[in-house]
Amino acid sequence: MDRLVWCFFLLVSIITLINAQDTTDAPGGGSPGDANVTCDTGEADIVFLVDGSRSIGINNFILVLNFLENLALGFMVDDGRIRVGFVQFSFFTRMEWDLNTHMTEAALVDAIRNVRYLGGGTPTGAALTFVLQNSFRPEVGSRAGVAKVVILVTDGMSTDNVTLPAQALRDAGIEVFAVGVANADEDELRTIASPPLDTHVFNVADFGVISDILGNLTSNICDAVDDTPGTGDDPIREGRVYAHIKARVMHALGANVTEILQQFLLNVTRNICTDCQVDVTTTVTPDQIPPV
Repeated sequence: MDRLVWCFFLLVSIITLINAQDTTDAPGGGSPGDANVTCDTGEADIVFLVDGSRSIGINNFILVLNFLENLALGFMVDDGRIRVGFVQFSFFTRMEWDLNTHMTEAALVDAIRNVRYLGGGTPTGAALTFVLQNSFRPEVGSRAGVAKVVILVTDGMSTDNVTLPAQALRDAGIEVFAVGVANADEDELRTIASPPLDTHVFNVADFGVISDILGNLTSNICDAVDDTPGTGDDPIREGRVYAHIKARVMHALGANVTEILQQFLLNVTRNICTDCQVDVTTTVTPDQIPPV
């Protein structure tokens, strides 16, 4: 297994060097956002935690909802792999819906479009605690053995302490992404987010450009879900290691993986996974790649 992990990161490093000439700086690492990124990954329970304070305003809140709609469209909701809950906070915290409420992409998108803006204050710490206590319970759809993710979107500094609530979320094994807009406090975002901070903290100047981070955020969530330990007790499934490595390479290079590169990945898989039964004749397409 150690050899598999080492070789995978070697491949990722090579791919990064290949694509370096096309990469420009953007919040959260990598290249500028691509609104068409799709998160073809394992299972995850994801909760949007959204600041509904009065400083945002109704027009900007609509921009946030548009952003979250596009983010949700990048997840595999229809096949049941990804579940999405939504919590809004201001002077009080409101559960918009649970993880098991909207189980299709169409229903989820419709729900996001119909969230009503609260207006009020910014007690982010209380909202983080609310999510920990209410969103990740089995009776509301949270599943054992899958990745847990919280995506916070806020525009200002919290009126209460965030350090302990954020630490409690992370200690519970929940991956936290912090998206700040306009007047959000960078230090506070970094206090809330999970490490590594360069892939979990995003801070943009105003709501009009929040969509610029969409591609990077989606990709980083994909990576976090794939890399989350303890998301199941089964060992790596035989015959799927090659598909998994190829999927990650396709994610970095695009779907057009050449025959030479496919053969290289096949040889790597055989060398590091001697008990894997890899079918050389099988053509693996993005929609057929099973989770590992």
